[in-house]
Amino acid sequence: MLHTTFLTAMIAIVAACFILSLRRNLFIALLTGLSIAFVLIGLVIFYAAPAYVQSLFRSFRLELVTPDDVLRTFAIVTFGLVVTTIAGMATARLAQSLPVAAMPSSSRKNYPALALVGIALALGIGFIGIALATIIDLARQIDAIPSFLSLRRELGRHYLFILGVFNLLPMATLYALLRRENGAPAWPFWLLYALSTIALVATFQKRPLIVFMALIAVVACILYWRRQQLTVATALRPWPLIRMAAILSVPVIALFCLYLVEQRYGFGPVWPAEQAAEQAAEQDATGEKPLEPTWDTAQESDLSTIERAGLALRSTVSRIFGRMAVSAVLVVHHIPHNGPHYGLANVGLLAKLKGQELYDPGAEVFSRYAQASRVRGSVATPAFIDFYGQFGWPGVAIGSALIGLVLGALQMLLQSVRNDFESHVFLLAAGTLTIFYLTQASIFRTALGYGGGIFLLSWVAFYGWQNFFGEKSWQASRSTA
Repeated sequence: MLHTTFLTAMIAIVAACFILSLRRNLFIALLTGLSIAFVLIGLVIFYAAPAYVQSLFRSFRLELVTPDDVLRTFAIVTFGLVVTTIAGMATARLAQSLPVAAMPSSSRKNYPALALVGIALALGIGFIGIALATIIDLARQIDAIPSFLSLRRELGRHYLFILGVFNLLPMATLYALLRRENGAPAWPFWLLYALSTIALVATFQKRPLIVFMALIAVVACILYWRRQQLTVATALRPWPLIRMAAILSVPVIALFCLYLVEQRYGFGPVWPAEQAAEQAAEQDATGEKPLEPTWDTAQESDLSTIERAGLALRSTVSRIFGRMAVSAVLVVHHIPHNGPHYGLANVGLLAKLKGQELYDPGAEVFSRYAQASRVRGSVATPAFIDFYGQFGWPGVAIGSALIGLVLGALQMLLQSVRNDFESHVFLLAAGTLTIFYLTQASIFRTALGYGGGIFLLSWVAFYGWQNFFGEKSWQASRSTA
């Protein structure tokens, strides 16, 4: 009874944060809403029906998790949202004194934008070539079709191309979509969309592809709403409702198809050639036969098409509402009971500067809680949970305050370009992507690897230099001051 009351109180606090931020800071409202969707709903389900969650995620030893672990995880996320809301609200008050950019971003000679699109195209085409060469090379080494897991591991080494495919190509595609709305030709958008989709598929990672498709689908619906001058009443009419529902269903259908394909080709274990020595050493140490480069036995089971579709559908739903909650609970259960707080040891840049080995808490948690001890992988860690893993509750307070300051500054920037529809939508989309990744990864990985910093630089290249450094914008700012 006490636990249920505590959980109800935290749900009320989160709801209050969402309502307060909805009118004052859209980015904090988005962070709260996405945290509810991807983490908190899953935690409530985990607390109310642990047996059901264990049946969904049978690859983890979730029977080790207690209700106290679930409530502590919920409390960490709630505390982080409260601190973020307070810090963001304090910063957002400065938005009223910031001048509003009045110059529309309609210049046809946007050389920084053209250069950035060219770089994105080069990186995307280059990565597709690298992916094809890697697939052929691995197939020759193992004399079989490589698994998605082994291909993802191999392709992840091309970090510069990965950054371009994950971050620059989606931003260039978004820019082309917005320019199309302003009268530009449609073919650059479709070219970039096709190239982005192919390149993201070639990374053999589901999340960046689905996030990209969801971004384009949402912005396309916004543009359709604006073009048709819809209201809430007219949007509920059959044709507009069906059209927007069809657009928004694209990423969900794609995720379902990816899970369907992954049942056959997604898992191995298929080992690259450079791991042969490691396998041989394991055989010498344990006397066991090493894993063969063949398909997992689960892939050869006699499942019907309907059963495979049902399994893919269940994976799709659990991916959206339960995956992050499970990984967050496992991290909280692991630290500090089974391992100490790891500080900044999981920050790749600092590890390189210090000459130390990078610590991966997600991999350690996965290896400890995975049912199969010989399966390798990692669990994603939301930013608030990563703060807790690094420094405990003080880390959550300081890190959440930092997020609040950043989101407050983003709100100020968004307010300053409210008269420029293209720039406003692009910045809102880039900020939403960054916030989404905060619910999926640490703040350092969000800012660098997942492109939060690149998103902002892309906005500067596409729009910001005209809004703040153009002659007309400078004169407009002076006249409004």
